[in-house]
Amino acid sequence: MSLLRSLAESQDENSWQKHREWRYQKNLCFVLEGSTSEKSIIELPYDIPNKLDQFTVKTTAITSLKGAPETSDSVEIVYNKKLRSLLGGPQHVIGSYHCYWNALETLQGAPEKVGGVFACHNNKLTSFAHAPKDVLSFVGQKNPVKSLRGIGTDYLVRVDNMLELLGLPIESHALGLLLIKRLPGNNSWAAPKIKADFPGFEIIEKYLSSSGEDNLIDCQHELIEAGFEKLAAL
Repeated sequence: MSLLRSLAESQDENSWQKHREWRYQKNLCFVLEGSTSEKSIIELPYDIPNKLDQFTVKTTAITSLKGAPETSDSVEIVYNKKLRSLLGGPQHVIGSYHCYWNALETLQGAPEKVGGVFACHNNKLTSFAHAPKDVLSFVGQKNPVKSLRGIGTDYLVRVDNMLELLGLPIESHALGLLLIKRLPGNNSWAAPKIKADFPGFEIIEKYLSSSGEDNLIDCQHELIEAGFEKLAAL
């Protein structure tokens, strides 16, 4: 039985404070961790503080993040095989937000800005729509995503460091990768480092070190000439 499950079942008003001080040395952390054999953790406790240093939900059968804090310095929501969206999750995250190895079919509920790494790899996502607009790095490999429609305009507008898209069956709307900008004050590249291996990316990669409308048009023309008309769409 996880620590926080036992706390949620407790009627002692001060139990959260007692256990928190004992285990976390006065850092305000929430850790709800089940096991592969434990199926009884199906929802979050109702009394989680609205602001935390760390929010972790791991290996549970929850289907919703209802009751999660509004703010957490870092977030780890992983290995929850019935969780299909991030609705109800934290909206203010200054550190990293990990939501990999769940059953996510959408990124709805993700915050608009994440100060660290946003990692959503190994889910069931068919689109990265609703991903944060501003992140340090984005890790999205091993999802059945075939289109990057909206990237660089609707989501992942600013990525300061790394964009990892390995193992994705991308077929269309990849030109928006050239629209992604680094955060203000980091202007050594027009775009962040991008790791991808879908057919046609080698053409896009040649244009990542430049910016501007002419650069975008030149890349689009080369993609079309090489037979990647769908990739050339924004």
